[in-house]
Amino acid sequence: MRRLPLCGLIFVFVLAGCVGSPLLNPGPQERPVMMNLSNEANETYTLELWTAESPLDVRVIQTNGSDYTTQMGNAGVGVYDTGVSQTTSSLQFPERATLYGRYTLNPGESQQWAMQEPYYDTVFVVVVYADDHVIGWVETSCAGGVKLGFDVVVANYGPSGSYGCI
Repeated sequence: MRRLPLCGLIFVFVLAGCVGSPLLNPGPQERPVMMNLSNEANETYTLELWTAESPLDVRVIQTNGSDYTTQMGNAGVGVYDTGVSQTTSSLQFPERATLYGRYTLNPGESQQWAMQEPYYDTVFVVVVYADDHVIGWVETSCAGGVKLGFDVVVANYGPSGSYGCI
């Protein structure tokens, strides 16, 4: 009679060790993230996709030479549109960020692919360039959740984004 409870107790400890280890030391998610970049505007734009572990401090360089730092990677999606002022010349990412790809999209074109999330809490940033300035950027993070997809659309009024997390 005493063996059954003892075996049950041993099973619980073994199971706790198997489950506890990944929770204490999380790595990148195993499910791919579905990415979609689309240009629905009337002009050609270049989009850069950057990834880094969240949070991420990015330096924003203005066309007048001034700059400021913004933090990216808070849970959700952030859309930053510089508008018609064309005041942002570039974004400067820290060394720990990775340029995943640069895509030049003509009007009506899009790029879709699946990619592995490189970190446990990855921030994805898409910077949209027109000629020699930034028209905006879209960033997203799931704050440790599982990212399912990230969609960035550039329209005549600027960029927009959506994401899915569980």
